[in-house]
Amino acid sequence: MWTDLASAIITSVFTLVGVFIGAKLTNASSSRQEEKKILSEFYADVFIAYSNYVICQNNENIANILSACEKTKLLCSEKSAEVLNALAYAVTREHPVPHECKNIVDQLRNSAKDDVRNR
Repeated sequence: MWTDLASAIITSVFTLVGVFIGAKLTNASSSRQEEKKILSEFYADVFIAYSNYVICQNNENIANILSACEKTKLLCSEKSAEVLNALAYAVTREHPVPHECKNIVDQLRNSAKDDVRNR
């Protein structure tokens, strides 16, 4: 009788521990997925802002790029942050060089892919 009771208690404890661990793993996984989704949206905002800037290089579009870059730097890797800083500098120069901006955006695209994949 005591053996059956002890066996039932041990089984129950291990079951509860398993449920707890499973819940924690599920929560961590969903948190990573949410962070990945947010980071992807932040990068999309940068690319949209840059596309608008290419069409019309006015102060509003420059401000949109700068704010999108700053927002993205909250979650991105240091490598991507450096590329975002280069982009911000390139678009705020007195005479921006289109070819330089395009190269920086290409670098950012590759860095963004790495960031999202490695999240």
